[in-house]
Order: sequence, then structure tokens, then C-alpha cells
Amino acid sequence: MSGDDIVLWRVGLDTSECEEQQLAISSEIIPPETFRLHQNYPNPFNPVTTLHYDLLEDSFVRITIHDLLGNVINNLVNINQSSGHKTIQWNATDNQGQPVSAGVYLYSIQARDFVDTRKMILLK
Repeated sequence: MSGDDIVLWRVGLDTSECEEQQLAISSEIIPPETFRLHQNYPNPFNPVTTLHYDLLEDSFVRITIHDLLGNVINNLVNINQSSGHKTIQWNATDNQGQPVSAGVYLYSIQARDFVDTRKMILLK
């Protein structure tokens, strides 16, 4: 075969025992039912990871990255935000924009009375 040849495959599929199914996609966005901090993705990561969180109500939100000694590495979010599903990316830098070393980091959220912390791993 040359690079210009076209190959067609015909696959038989017996659908006699299949049930008819309908797929519906809702255009409605379901609001969060609670405050929640999700696990970052990807984890482990290099060089960027995404943090997902849900805000039940409009809130002043703080998301902070710490090292395992409790030192503040990056104040990622520090603003009022409306309720809803939120995402933010962290590019493994400190507050001065300098790259941080590989290792385990903690990220925490504070929104109203809600506080939660999770671990993430930076691989280089």
C-alpha cells in the first residue's frame, strides 16, 4: 500500500437485542449543594495542576498553598467570589513567581465557615 491508499473497514453489529436509549444533555447548570474542595488534577503534576472547588454562597475565598512545614508558598486566591463551581490553576511557583522544588504541598480553602485542606505532589 502507498501513502495515498484508502482502506475501508466494514464492521457488522447485531443490534437485535439492544434497547433503544436516548441521551439528553441538560443546558441547566446545577448549583453546588455545599462548599467543597476537590482533589487537584492531575496529581502528581508537572508543571501545572488545576484546583476545583464549589461555593454554596457568595463568599470571601482564600486558597493558599503551603509546604509541609506550614510555610505559605502561594496565596492563590484572596478575593470575593460568587457562588458556583470554580477552578484555578497553580503553576508550581511561589508568591514571587519563582519555581518551587519537587515535593508534597498542601492546599487549603477558607470560605465563610468552611475550611478544608488536601495534599498534592509536584514531580520534576
